[in-house]
Amino acid sequence: MTRYEIGRSSFPVSRFARIIHAGAFCALPILVGAQDVAGLTGVVTDSSGAVVPEVAVKLVNTATNATYETKTNSAGSYLIGSAVPGPGYQVTFNKQGFNAVTVSDLYLGVNTTHTQNIELAVGTTSTTVDVNAEGTVVSLNTSDATVATALTRTCCMSCR
Repeated sequence: MTRYEIGRSSFPVSRFARIIHAGAFCALPILVGAQDVAGLTGVVTDSSGAVVPEVAVKLVNTATNATYETKTNSAGSYLIGSAVPGPGYQVTFNKQGFNAVTVSDLYLGVNTTHTQNIELAVGTTSTTVDVNAEGTVVSLNTSDATVATALTRTCCMSCR
């Protein structure tokens, strides 16, 4: 048994107590970090199939106006990995010399990463192509073998 002194008083601390305190201290980041998140990833190409680097990608939750922004890398890939899960997202892809593309009504599932590949057409930046993903509650996840179904409020209410 080890004795610790604080000021003028001392108290015994057993090995078991030190192990418990160390374990709780180490587990704290895991417990605090256990939050539900969603992600969005994909590859941006042009009409010839070549990857397009430095494309501005802007993800907006239309219900809360929370905004996440990134750019594609040299391989045309992008990743937004810390969005709040839920429906109603809109993602816009924009680069000078290409038509902007906006995909609306995206659903980002809990602890999943949605893949949204985009093809940009050569054009002016004033032209925007809108794509509606409405009704895509269940989507194909090509990044891993996870199988999941998201329940919406409408689905749950109709089961009563």
